[in-house]
Amino acid sequence: LLTHRDPLLLILIGLILLLVIIRFIRYFSKRSLNRPEKEPAGGSLLLDSDTRTRMVMKLIKDGWNAREISRELNIPLKDVERIIAKSRGRDIDEEL
Repeated sequence: LLTHRDPLLLILIGLILLLVIIRFIRYFSKRSLNRPEKEPAGGSLLLDSDTRTRMVMKLIKDGWNAREISRELNIPLKDVERIIAKSRGRDIDEEL
């Protein structure tokens, strides 16, 4: 099919193959970079209850809202709301 008389065609096929390989590598390298990192067991930071409470209250005093704290500390929103409610002397479970 391809002989020594068609070097231009052979070069063209080689370039096309090279471009396909480069696109393939780029596609899969982007996919692996966009994967989220694995979270610790339970999906939240491995902090004891007292430390978690102090961190949440510090961020509340700094003007953060519950949703921002939940996202930043990787703690479920319900847990953040429960900590805030307890610090204000209320039990969030009674409100629900």
